[in-house]
Amino acid sequence: PLTTSKADCANYAASRIWTAEEEDLIPVFPEEMPVPAEVMTFARRFVKSREFKAPINNMCWRGGTGFGKSTGAEILACILHTPFVRITCSSQTELNDFLSQFVPNPDTDSGALAASLPTFEEIKMDPVGAYEVLTGKIDESIEADAVMKARDEALVARSNASHFKLVVSPFVTALEKGWIVEPSEFGRIRDSATLVGLNNFDKPGSRIPLPTGGYVRRHHDAMVLWTDNVGYNSSRPVDPSFMRRMDFVIDSYELPRERALERIKLNTGFDDDQLLDEMYQVWEAIKKYCKDRDITEGDISIVELERWVQLVMIEGESAITDTCREAVVSKACSDPETLQEIMDGCVATTMAALTTSI
Repeated sequence: PLTTSKADCANYAASRIWTAEEEDLIPVFPEEMPVPAEVMTFARRFVKSREFKAPINNMCWRGGTGFGKSTGAEILACILHTPFVRITCSSQTELNDFLSQFVPNPDTDSGALAASLPTFEEIKMDPVGAYEVLTGKIDESIEADAVMKARDEALVARSNASHFKLVVSPFVTALEKGWIVEPSEFGRIRDSATLVGLNNFDKPGSRIPLPTGGYVRRHHDAMVLWTDNVGYNSSRPVDPSFMRRMDFVIDSYELPRERALERIKLNTGFDDDQLLDEMYQVWEAIKKYCKDRDITEGDISIVELERWVQLVMIEGESAITDTCREAVVSKACSDPETLQEIMDGCVATTMAALTTSI
């Protein structure tokens, strides 16, 4: 549990002194929170290498979606009692995005201009339409993250310079102050040169340029935990020179059954062990069915099983089949015939077999 893990790293945690604002950036979890073994591996190697000439500060955690990597990164920051920030990468992420960003200038009235552009909700609901409004171009494959960046650029382009100011990015702030930063989904970055450009900042004491001129030095205890979901259609190969800068890489693809069930029970409060085990078996059967038939449009992770459990808690066990379709099967693809095939050929037969075996 978290209590024991904190005790293992107590000396290091006590050595770091933070301001009130920095304390607010330290994640908080219940003391009984289970700590994944991978998280303690990151923590132990980081702490024990503090006196090394080349300490372990750059780590990578990649694998299947829904495994819990980002939550694990926050638990790591909680254990080490260190401020934590996250950067979510997209296909449009560039080197400058890691170094600086434009933010509204509170001394000017930029609200009216921002209101004239697509809202964040509109971008999520219709990224293609929002992108056309912003740029006049139609891109059927555009992602919401890329549209959000186009919106920021439009704000700058359509306003006077005084409406916005260029500031240091959270990534640079974390490196300077000795925080933990998690750049997530780095495998989606389209331009491989973006990550290669960060190779110069991988060691304590590295010079990091500031957008306003000058530079700062990377703190001795600044940690970068890179996380990535492998298998997305939008994922791209990562330049080997960047991966060589990782001190080590942990690959986590399949969450062990015991850990999966423990996590779901903790997150949902579901206490029917027999029903949960049966739902887990159905979920596993759906995953195998889709893999065997090359149904790969979508993704079925442990998150889908957790959402199914929540829907059953709300609707009752009598709705277990309908909620399975809504929370799990619907994530496999969008074709109605294929969805029905999964329901008839997998879900119905698996549920029937489980009922017969009881």
